[in-house]
Amino acid sequence: MNVLIVEDETAAYENLADILKEVDPDIRIVGNTESVTQTVHWLQSNPLPKLIFMDIHLSDGSAFNILIRSSLKRRSYSRLPTTATR
Repeated sequence: MNVLIVEDETAAYENLADILKEVDPDIRIVGNTESVTQTVHWLQSNPLPKLIFMDIHLSDGSAFNILIRSSLKRRSYSRLPTTATR
């Protein structure tokens, strides 16, 4: 399964990546973005992953702005997992 991690803290990203690899060795982290702008650009330039983990508070705004600024807002979701450490 392809996964994108949106996280601006290196330790949090590495921790989540390690946990995902433990849970399922078949999980493939296809990207790690650190800001709203970088994530929107990544989503426009790459195939949509099966799952996206998002930190809510990013350096340039809320992760919810990613949904507003990208094509993700036109999709329906059964769950929207997020990470938050603050």
